Amino acid sequence: MNNVLTKIVMLLVLAALSSRAMGTCSVGVSVVNIGVPSSISINAAGIANGSPLTGWVGLTNTSHMFNCTNPAPYQTETITGVAASGAGSYTESGVTYTVYPTGVAGVGVVIAVRDPNRSNWAPAVQSASKDVIYCACAAWGLVSQARFIKTGNVSSGRFSVARKQVATLRIPQYGGYSSQLYVNGTTLNITAPTCNLSAGDVDRIVTLDTFQLKDIPASGSFGYKTFSISANCSNATTARFLFQGTAWSLDRYRFNNTGTATGVGVQLASTINGQSVTVQAGGDASSRTRTVSVANGTATLPMAAAYWRVGPVTPGTVSTRITVTLSYD
Repeated sequence: MNNVLTKIVMLLVLAALSSRAMGTCSVGVSVVNIGVPSSISINAAGIANGSPLTGWVGLTNTSHMFNCTNPAPYQTETITGVAASGAGSYTESGVTYTVYPTGVAGVGVVIAVRDPNRSNWAPAVQSASKDVIYCACAAWGLVSQARFIKTGNVSSGRFSVARKQVATLRIPQYGGYSSQLYVNGTTLNITAPTCNLSAGDVDRIVTLDTFQLKDIPASGSFGYKTFSISANCSNATTARFLFQGTAWSLDRYRFNNTGTATGVGVQLASTINGQSVTVQAGGDASSRTRTVSVANGTATLPMAAAYWRVGPVTPGTVSTRITVTLSYD
């Protein structure tokens, strides 16, 4: 009889120890808000797409986010990002973050979190789980922060960013225990670069001199006419002029002639830092683009146009249409 009682007592003790080893957890903070400033000023001049518009902001320390009794070893806290509507990604120091849309054109936000006792940041990545904390902890905290990223063209103005959920934090070992991660709302005061072609360069006509047949060389260029095109800019550092037109079938570097003369096309060239370079009519975009620095609110590009002969010339007119597209940052 004594032997039977001893076995029963031992089984009860083992059952109690097993229950104690499993432990339990509860959510101490069900919603974590990254406290970005209520108003942020951004100067977007000179900032390329995919680059930061701000530093890391809203550093937020959350203690006792999860509370565990008798925690088991090797617990992990994971972060899983919510859907990001294809806003892209941003990589810094070897860590790739999902860029979440803010509702403001050209502006996204990325999120980083870490263990309060460690220096390594974990990213919020759309639909992917990343480990943040890996230990046997009784009380779990979290450090979180945000950074705004340029995702496209931005406009000057004052824009409201609504509070937005960006991720879920969870302890997988304990099933459904989770906390939601949000970025608080803010107001973005954006100063964006703008450039416009000078009024005289909109529908600009460059008139070349008239030549007699006897004065036309056997080949190459003649009758150069210098001029310049310019853009008036605000908060921009560089302006880019992209030239587009129809290439001449007899010489892909020159522009076609839609006039009545034959054997003659149009040569277009730019001059930057004293160097004259042909604008290649049939080349790729890089060979037809010229980048100019903005000085005192103006970007000026010296140009030259000329006739270009490759064959027998007949009398008539020479004309071509070239479109200039302006971009800037």
